Amino acid sequence: MRRRFRRPLLCFGLFVAIFVAAVAFGGTIRLYSNLDNIILVQAKVIAVKSEDATDRTVQLEISHVYCGSQELRARTFLIINRNLSSDSNGMGIYPVLEPGESAIWCLREYEGKLIPIQSPHFGGMWPAREKLTERYAEYTIFAESIEHAAQELPENRAKLFKTFTLDKTPEVSAWAIHALSEEPGIDNQSFLRQLAEDKQLGLIGQVALDEVLSSLDKTAWTNSASRRAMLQNWLSGTANRHEASSALGRFELLIQRNEIDSQLVFGLLKTAVANDSLPMDYRIAAVHLIGRTGMQTQNSEEAFNSLKEHIKSGRSLETQIAAVYAIKNFIKLDKMHAASLRNIRGKITDKRITDALDKALEIEPKK
Repeated sequence: MRRRFRRPLLCFGLFVAIFVAAVAFGGTIRLYSNLDNIILVQAKVIAVKSEDATDRTVQLEISHVYCGSQELRARTFLIINRNLSSDSNGMGIYPVLEPGESAIWCLREYEGKLIPIQSPHFGGMWPAREKLTERYAEYTIFAESIEHAAQELPENRAKLFKTFTLDKTPEVSAWAIHALSEEPGIDNQSFLRQLAEDKQLGLIGQVALDEVLSSLDKTAWTNSASRRAMLQNWLSGTANRHEASSALGRFELLIQRNEIDSQLVFGLLKTAVANDSLPMDYRIAAVHLIGRTGMQTQNSEEAFNSLKEHIKSGRSLETQIAAVYAIKNFIKLDKMHAASLRNIRGKITDKRITDALDKALEIEPKK
C-alpha cells in the first residue's frame, strides 16, 4: 500500500540550472537532498509509435508524483526509445518500453517539456521498471521515502534523514546518509561519525557512510579504528549479491585512488575470497581486485605472493583459476616470478589450472 503524506509537494524546477549555478559559484551539487528541484514520478506507457526499425516514440502518463508539483499528475511526456545505445536524440532503454508498462521516472522540466534523467540521482538509477528492475519493490519504498522527505519543511528534513539512516531498505539508508551529509550543521556531521558504531547499520549504509566520512573528514576517518572495524565486517560474513557488489565496488574505487592501506585491503580481499558464504562470482571479483592492487608498484610483490599462494592451496577451483588470470592480466612477470609459477605448475595435477598457468606463462599446452 502506498504511504500518503500531508503537505503538497514543492519540488519542481530545472536540474541543469542548478548544475550550472553550482559550478559557476563553486557550490556543492546537492544530488541527494535537493528535493526542491527534481521531479520523481510513477508513469505508465499509454502509447507507442514505431518510427522506423530502431526508433519508437513512447508516450507516458504520470499516475503519481513522489517529488514535484501535484499539478504534474496526469501530464504526459514523450521519449524516443531506441533499441541501441542512447544518444542526444533518444534513450537506450532495453528491453524497449511496452504499452501498459509502469516505471518510476526521474524528470526535469525544460521549456515546458518533461525530460527524463537517466543519470544517477538520489543515489538511484532511473527509470525503475516494474517488471524488469530486479529491486523494484525496494525502489518503490525508496521513492516513497523521498516523497515523505519532500513533504517535510526544509528545516525538519535533517531529523527525518537521521531516522532513515537505519532504514531496513538499503537504498533508503544509503540515500539518507548522503542527504544528511549535504545538510549544514555540525550536529549532522557528529551524528554521522557516531553512526559508524551503530550495529544496526546495514552493509549498504556502511558503504555510503564510508563515502561520506571520507569526504567530510578524510584525515581523521581514513585511518581510524572505527573505519577499520567497519571495513573488516563487509565481506567476512554473509552478504547478498547487492551488498557484495556495493562493497567490492567501493574497494575497487579506493584501490584506484590509493585511498586505503595496502595491508588492510589485502587482508579484506583475502577474507572475501575464502568466504564460502559469498556468491562465487564476487569471490572471483575479489581475486581480480587483488591483482588490480598489484598494478601499483609498491604492492606488486605482495599481490603476486597472495595470488600464488591461493593457486597452490585455495579451496575453490574457480578462485584458483581466477588467481592465475589475475597474475596474467595485472602482474608484470619477471624471471623469478615466472620460475615460481613453473614450479607450482609442476606440482598441480588439475588440468584446468595447468592450462591456465600455461597461458599465463605463454606456454603452448600439451596435446
